[in-house]
Amino acid sequence: MIIIGKILDTGRKIIMRKDKMLISLSHDHFHGILLSQILKKNAPPYNDMPEGLIEKVKCTIPYYHTDLIRHFKYEEELLYPLVKGIDSTIDMLFERLIEEHKILNEMMIILRTNANPEEDMDKLGYFLEAHIRKEERALFPKIELVVSYEKLIEIDKRIFAVRQNEIKEK
Repeated sequence: MIIIGKILDTGRKIIMRKDKMLISLSHDHFHGILLSQILKKNAPPYNDMPEGLIEKVKCTIPYYHTDLIRHFKYEEELLYPLVKGIDSTIDMLFERLIEEHKILNEMMIILRTNANPEEDMDKLGYFLEAHIRKEERALFPKIELVVSYEKLIEIDKRIFAVRQNEIKEK
């Protein structure tokens, strides 16, 4: 039996099931992973994702402004304040991840202004992927293990409310 938010031992490996309270952030991560893959050099074609260098840059810059910045804000201004101080590992991970948000912002500025962005896109793709994997494989499982269910519900409600306001404003 799989219980959301608990660990299930299958005999071969431990599987962490995502608590529904963090799924909205994980959905953002899915799109970020797709972006990270197309930014890498020699990325294979994927569905309707851009393949050419210029097309990739034209896709990346708007995605950054509409999705990544908003996602960083959710993590830094909604999630972190609610879990800060509960666990030293979570605090340490968040401090590092917030630094990585700053690095990603700097990488995007460089990408926007570089006349030959292929190397920068490749670095950005690998860095973004590693960043997302750290959140999904280290931060979120730790939050799910140590943060109370009530606190997870509060996190979910706040993120939902902000997203609903954003939809209304559009």
